[in-house]
Amino acid sequence: MKKHIAIIAISSAFLSSALYAQTSELQVFGQIEQTQIENVSTQLPSRIDSGATTSSVHAINIKTHFESEKEMVTFDFPLPNGEIVKMKKKVERIAKIRQASSNSIKTRPVVNLNVVIQGEPIFAEFTLKDRSHMTYPVLIGRNILENRAIVDVSINQPL
Repeated sequence: MKKHIAIIAISSAFLSSALYAQTSELQVFGQIEQTQIENVSTQLPSRIDSGATTSSVHAINIKTHFESEKEMVTFDFPLPNGEIVKMKKKVERIAKIRQASSNSIKTRPVVNLNVVIQGEPIFAEFTLKDRSHMTYPVLIGRNILENRAIVDVSINQPL
């Protein structure tokens, strides 16, 4: 009897969470999504990573400075075609990042960017990082996924 009650309880919890996902109008993201970033003329492939706390964007020549008592950052956003988009943003905070592959903690400036994924405009925080050694110039983390999307890894297999 106890076994049957436990099975019913587990089944009910699973069913209610599945129904919630369907009725809450969450978007479904695949492993890779095309992302439009402000001031960038082309859409870029973005890696969807539910393990990343904050989204990240490829940036080089990152330089912080103060302007009117605000910390600002200038950086270059290289596009796959070789074009460079220069950006200047207010530093929202400095993120401490622990790499999964090492115990060291690195710091990165965090800026707010306007992006569009699956037609939805999103204003979110992005860390700035040289991602030239990565396959994808943009990483979409939990700060964008939470309460907005579920990830179906069978969609959009990585390149």
